Amino acid sequence: MRRFVLLILVLGLASALAWGIYRRLEATNASAGATSAGPRPAPVEVGEVRRGPITLRRTFSGTLEASSEFLLAPKVSGRLQR
Repeated sequence: MRRFVLLILVLGLASALAWGIYRRLEATNASAGATSAGPRPAPVEVGEVRRGPITLRRTFSGTLEASSEFLLAPKVSGRLQR
């Protein structure tokens, strides 16, 4: 019976020690990862401030599609004179 109690006591102490080490490592990793969490900053270029005229240039590319289509046909055949 004494060996069983001693075994339970040793297992409890080992579990507590392992839990403490795990929590400490988790806290260390969380504080180190806090700076790298979130979206990365976008790269930017820095240049000198210059005075001059502002030019408006826009370049677009894409495809235009009509939202609806219909056919137009006369009810009477022939040519218009006026």
